[in-house]
Amino acid sequence: MKSRAGIVTAALVAGLLLLSVGGLAWGRGGLGDLEKLLEEQSIGPQASEGILRAYQSALRVDIEGRDIFPLVKSCLEEEFSAAAVERVLSVAIQLQLSGLPVESYIDKVMEGIAKRVPADRILQVAERKALSLKRAGNLLNQVVIAGHDVEDRD
Repeated sequence: MKSRAGIVTAALVAGLLLLSVGGLAWGRGGLGDLEKLLEEQSIGPQASEGILRAYQSALRVDIEGRDIFPLVKSCLEEEFSAAAVERVLSVAIQLQLSGLPVESYIDKVMEGIAKRVPADRILQVAERKALSLKRAGNLLNQVVIAGHDVEDRD
């Protein structure tokens, strides 16, 4: 019979192995899945490179791959241009860097895609949503600077 310390050690090792294997498949942000998707959608090498670069930037600013992969996939399936996909990701990155909620922006883009709205119109509406979020964040900052308490800034 193994000692309690031996069991705990074995469990920790198993957990670390799972994390490292999971990290290769998903922790990198699903880059392999994205590369496969770009191939399936017949996206050229230069366009693919731009989308991958924007996707990696989104991951670097801590936007979850599980949040943006479905977004990118939906954009590509609806035949957004590579530049449009990069724009969608760029706005999400800007929101994240500003500490604003990326999820509501992503939801707005996904809503437009679900309704089969043209890409340029989705981008206009989503960018307006992002601007509204930035304005709301600035207003909250002004309230805090004025010395008022704000309980929930998120």
